[in-house]
Amino acid sequence: MVDAGNRMSTALDVGALVGQVSFEESVNNTTDRADFYRVTLDRSGRINAVLSGTGGAVDLQIIRDANSNGVVESGEVLEMDTNYGGRDGSVQTDVPAGTYFIGVGATSFTETNVHTLTITSNIVGTLTVDPGNQMSQALDLGFLNGRRTFADYAGDAGLDRVDYYRFTLDRPTDVSLTLAGTSENTSMRLIEDLNNNDVVESNEVIARTDSGFSSRSTPTSLNETLQPGTYFVDIGFFNNSGFNGSNYTLNFFTPGATPFPFGADGPFFNLSTDPDTIVLDGAQVGNLVVRALDGDDVVQGSASNDIIVGNLGNDRLLGNLGDDFLLGGRDNDVIERQFWLSNRR
Repeated sequence: MVDAGNRMSTALDVGALVGQVSFEESVNNTTDRADFYRVTLDRSGRINAVLSGTGGAVDLQIIRDANSNGVVESGEVLEMDTNYGGRDGSVQTDVPAGTYFIGVGATSFTETNVHTLTITSNIVGTLTVDPGNQMSQALDLGFLNGRRTFADYAGDAGLDRVDYYRFTLDRPTDVSLTLAGTSENTSMRLIEDLNNNDVVESNEVIARTDSGFSSRSTPTSLNETLQPGTYFVDIGFFNNSGFNGSNYTLNFFTPGATPFPFGADGPFFNLSTDPDTIVLDGAQVGNLVVRALDGDDVVQGSASNDIIVGNLGNDRLLGNLGDDFLLGGRDNDVIERQFWLSNRR
């Protein structure tokens, strides 16, 4: 049995925790009042600590030493469970990447208490560098094209209140944002910094939404048609300083922006659920595949051999030069062979 330190500065260092570890220890109200364990997460996740086999009153805590002074102070205890009846105790919380302490403490009623402490981490984050907490420090995604997915933590003012992402568009684009995997009421906002002062002002929030309270809540989405320019997305909670933070998964998708390369058969276009008009480049080399989504879409093929597939909505599908395959969807579609369009003067 390795004795865990009685202070955070002498805590037993568990190291980078991935998975589960267990320790058998004891505390009492005279000579060994507390044991501390230090754990590190390199990405955001959830820490769970379970105290079993206790025979008396014991406190169990998850702690973030925000000022690194080795003293447990007000606001640094993230979760706490006090066991007065000899039952098993447990605490768990979502956290960003960082160093945390698990504290086991004897109460004034505790004589000698032998117990088993099991600490588990569930890593969910995909980022080892946290997105910035200010617009000027936003994680820059560059030109947005296709699908990008990120998982991190935001929402707690004492840990990581907000995450900012920045992206750029070089043409009018349908942009879809989806927020999922939250355990608290988390907001997502789409922003354009019109005056470039790196401050979110009321007239600069294009759209926002709130996700549900359950970690298995239905994902929430924002769908906007945006003009060329630079935009920001922030994740956090903006109405209540007492909010507990949450892990989250954020997905970016530009379904109608530019072609996505899919090997030798050329690009694949996936249009948005809004009405779209797409005219494929007649000079494009290679065969093209176009699949529309919901909405009344107009799609014209290129000079190559194309496959054009409609979907829900009243679509107009037009071929061009080449051997084209046109397939309507469920509703009232118009399918035309328009080879002469490429020869007009």
